[in-house]
Amino acid sequence: MTGKKGTVPGMQDTSTLRRCASAHTARSAIAAGFVILLLSACAAQQPQLNSERIEARFGSYSVRVLYQDSHWRISSLESAGAGGPITRTLAIVQFAESMAAELREAHRQIVSGTSIGTTFRDSGWTISKPAVYIGTFELTAKEAAVASLMTIRLPATVALHVYDFEVSVGGRQFHYARVAELHHPQYLAERDLFDLYGGPLTTQFDQDVLPTLYAVLHEKERSLVR
Repeated sequence: MTGKKGTVPGMQDTSTLRRCASAHTARSAIAAGFVILLLSACAAQQPQLNSERIEARFGSYSVRVLYQDSHWRISSLESAGAGGPITRTLAIVQFAESMAAELREAHRQIVSGTSIGTTFRDSGWTISKPAVYIGTFELTAKEAAVASLMTIRLPATVALHVYDFEVSVGGRQFHYARVAELHHPQYLAERDLFDLYGGPLTTQFDQDVLPTLYAVLHEKERSLVR
């Protein structure tokens, strides 16, 4: 038996099949477009790296390692000024005591002088910076070397951002370092950091970590030169 002329019972004619195929293709295209838009939106939500933000705001960027050993690294994230480089962020980095094998290649590049954030990002890692502390840091005559790097007058108050630098890939997350960043007043203020990162204020941090940060800066003062 036959059903509708030109068809076999239980099967659609070719025009119906073409319409179904076209509809499926259209739905697939819409779904693919939605995924692309979603991924683009997620990428857009990723905060800029310091290097990108400094270059966008001041027209140039470079990183200069002022001090480094197996535990610490102090680097100047700077822009070009009329009288020489101006430190926009002074980053004091305390490397993780135990370095995971997956991090060693990136770490090798970093201790050779490359930017921490750029190195991990360009190697395909996802970066997160859970805030430990956001506040201010007082520069007095004892911190004259820092003020000189930033070309600002003393006394001065600068924004302080302390965070854990963590990276992830393939569903695995690793702690790479704890970072304390002092920011030039013309670059980032405390309110800017809260807008960008949020974060807690803890009395325990004030008691334990701020003295350590001052001590490190004083100990490495001879390395903090323009």
